[in-house]
Amino acid sequence: MAGLFITGTDTDVGKTWVTGRLCRCLRNRGMDVGLWKPVQSGFAHGDPSSDSHRLRATGGLDDNEIMICPVSLKAPWAPLVAAHLENKKISCSSLLAASQLLFEKYEILLVEGAGGFLVPIGQDELIADLAQRLGFPVLIVARHGLGTVNHCLLTIEAIRTRGLVPMGIVLNGYPHEPERITTWEELSPGTPLKESSPANPLLIEQFTKVPIIGMIPDTREKDLEKPFEEYINLEKIVENLN
Repeated sequence: MAGLFITGTDTDVGKTWVTGRLCRCLRNRGMDVGLWKPVQSGFAHGDPSSDSHRLRATGGLDDNEIMICPVSLKAPWAPLVAAHLENKKISCSSLLAASQLLFEKYEILLVEGAGGFLVPIGQDELIADLAQRLGFPVLIVARHGLGTVNHCLLTIEAIRTRGLVPMGIVLNGYPHEPERITTWEELSPGTPLKESSPANPLLIEQFTKVPIIGMIPDTREKDLEKPFEEYINLEKIVENLN
């Protein structure tokens, strides 16, 4: 099976929205793509604000929410803590076993992690361990602003430590149409910079050799001005699914 593991540099960076929109775009191309969110915290199935509900709606799927996300925990904490509060135990093996039907249904699976790459899900297991079991290339969703260079470098180092391929980065949540520079010559001394520095993509690519494949404006209060495909390198995604 082909697939892509989508992780974030933090919680609430827009992984769910990006994952759902990617799914819809790929399905519109005729690709047999499904969605899997192994575990979510802070929601019940059926909650309109839950990741499982938003993935189903944004991705344009008819799978029920439990099929998309087999484990939903009420407390908004790391899955290990949230499961402990409900006297439950989860593991990579139990999550994989609970989703075999989903794996059999689709040729391609987009898998959204929970929080960041090193979030604990079991007493001795992290989200990273699940990603390693799957072996899919990893797409990183990150904030656009201050601190994101460090967050991206740390996340990519953790991904590579597990022998996985970080295939690209999406910088999300720009308060305006994204700007970027591609060479140091474009950044002249004295240039005023916004919080969402146009130098961030240059720094991230220089120190990680991982391409920035998307730069997306904040969509919480408005729709995108252009189609989603114009903000992201969809061909790079397809290339990593073949």
